Amino acid sequence: EGFRVLEASAARASPWLQGARPNAADVALACTWRFAQFVDAREVPACAYPAIAAHSARAEALPEFASTPLD
Repeated sequence: EGFRVLEASAARASPWLQGARPNAADVALACTWRFAQFVDAREVPACAYPAIAAHSARAEALPEFASTPLD
């Protein structure tokens, strides 16, 4: 599954996937995770992917994310 591969990358993030500043890869991961959780969190449980969940929460705390709600 793709999330397993992404979990390993998110676990190595420092604090972002490619360094000190977020980039398109961080945005893509956070958006993908948020959408997966929105559609069916039971299918992709956050407890199985703690690094992705933390990464997404960090990204969603940024003003750019906070100003653009999913629903």
